Amino acid sequence: MAQTYDFAAVGAEPRRSAIAAKSVCVLGSTGSIGVNTLDLLKFASERGEAEVRVVALTANSNIALLAEQCRAFRPEFAAVADPARYEDLKDALAGLDIEIGAGPGAIVEAAERDADWEKRAAGPLDGGLHHVAGADERLF
Repeated sequence: MAQTYDFAAVGAEPRRSAIAAKSVCVLGSTGSIGVNTLDLLKFASERGEAEVRVVALTANSNIALLAEQCRAFRPEFAAVADPARYEDLKDALAGLDIEIGAGPGAIVEAAERDADWEKRAAGPLDGGLHHVAGADERLF
C-alpha cells in the first residue's frame, strides 16, 4: 500500500519563492513513468511551485492518451514512434496548433528540442533514442 501524506494537516505551505519558468520534454509520456511525470508537473504548477512549459511529448503508439495529454499541456511538438500511426495522431490533434511527427526520426527530433529538462521515460532503444547525442546531459 502506498504511503500518503497530508501536508495541510501539518501546516505545510507550498513554496512561494520566485520560480523561473522551465521547459520540459517528456519522451514516452504515455507510459507509467511519463504519466507520473506529467502528474507531478501538473501538481507542482497548481500549487504554485513551478511554471512549466511542455516543449514535446512522445508515445510509442497510444494515440488516445497522447492526444489527451496534448490537450492538457499544449506542447509545441508531439510524436508517435510508430510511423503507421501518423494519420491517427494528425486526426486526434486536429485544430490544436501542435506540430506532429511519426517514426524514429520524429522521436529523435522531440529529444533534440530545446528544453531545460528532458524526462526519458521510453526504453533505451525506443524510437531511435539511442541516436541522440548528449541527451543524457539534460535528464532529470
